[in-house]
Amino acid sequence: MAKKLVNANPKISKKHLCALLGDINERTLENRINEEYDCSFSEFRDKYSSNTKQKLVEKAIDMAMSGNTAMMIFVLKNLLNWQDKPITIEEAKDFVFAYETKTKRELKSA
Repeated sequence: MAKKLVNANPKISKKHLCALLGDINERTLENRINEEYDCSFSEFRDKYSSNTKQKLVEKAIDMAMSGNTAMMIFVLKNLLNWQDKPITIEEAKDFVFAYETKTKRELKSA
């Protein structure tokens, strides 16, 4: 039962899980997990919630790739560490120069 609850709620706290299991003591939960799975509560939660986390990441990527602009921004910022960062005037000038130079070369080679 604990595995299903952790799988359904990857961020569940020990306190919340104890309440859902019938108000058992946190130490009792920790002891049972240690006896049955030879790990701590945190390790247990990480192990049995990883499948849910992976499915959520895959779904977010699918939504982004399907054209959901908000999800695309979320995925880029949270999975790829993109950020809103204003550029300086010099950086903008460098970008425009590089773009114009590339375009002129492409025009000459065509």
